[in-house]
Amino acid sequence: MTRGPKLAALIFTAIVAVFLLVSRSGGTRYDALNMTLLHLEDGYILYFQPDPKYTGPEASVETLSKFADEYTSIVERMLDGLVLQKFDTLMYGFSFRLEHTKKVQEAIGSESVPQDVVGTTDDRLFRYLNLLKAKDMTRYGVMMKLERDKTLNTQGEAGSA
Repeated sequence: MTRGPKLAALIFTAIVAVFLLVSRSGGTRYDALNMTLLHLEDGYILYFQPDPKYTGPEASVETLSKFADEYTSIVERMLDGLVLQKFDTLMYGFSFRLEHTKKVQEAIGSESVPQDVVGTTDDRLFRYLNLLKAKDMTRYGVMMKLERDKTLNTQGEAGSA
């Protein structure tokens, strides 16, 4: 009877060891690209605010809203993005998620990326989006921000306080 628990413990240890070996082994050269694609599906928030460095009049609510609407259309048409929610009260912008499509691949590139896959992907996406209307944003004193959409989980935090 004592062999059963020992055998189960041995099998469990073997499974954990195999898992650790596989997870720590060097991946293929496509792993960086695959990680990039996984991070694209996390979601983003793109929003617009007055640029504090701008010396002219502060950007109006209508101007911020106009940029948010234009970029909503850009993300949907040019990147096949899915707009999840629009914001027009405290900030002007929207949240969206991208799938790996040919349009996204052409926009942000598909070559191998360095270790900081998330940062590199976000930087490429921001540069791509910013270049589309950079002159207009500068002219109107608008600053664009791109942030990763963070999922909040408060269920586990309530008991730990």
